[in-house]
Amino acid sequence: CLRGTRETVLSKIESWARDFSKSPVFWLNGLAGTGKSTIAQTVSERVFGDGLLGASFFCSRDFEDRNNLRLIFPTLAFQLA
Repeated sequence: CLRGTRETVLSKIESWARDFSKSPVFWLNGLAGTGKSTIAQTVSERVFGDGLLGASFFCSRDFEDRNNLRLIFPTLAFQLA
């Protein structure tokens, strides 16, 4: 996300990520093109920087190494090792 944008939703998700009594799943939904992937990427970068995220994988039709579902688990395993 661009600096200063989406701060309300980013704060809500980051607060959830730090509260281990909450559900382990945060459901981010919305119409196509509304920025869900951008929000998820931004949150991942922030919580990884804080040591709260072990690994992440983002699917994308535009990149060969991110459009193969068979790469999800090996990628996550590599990042966690």
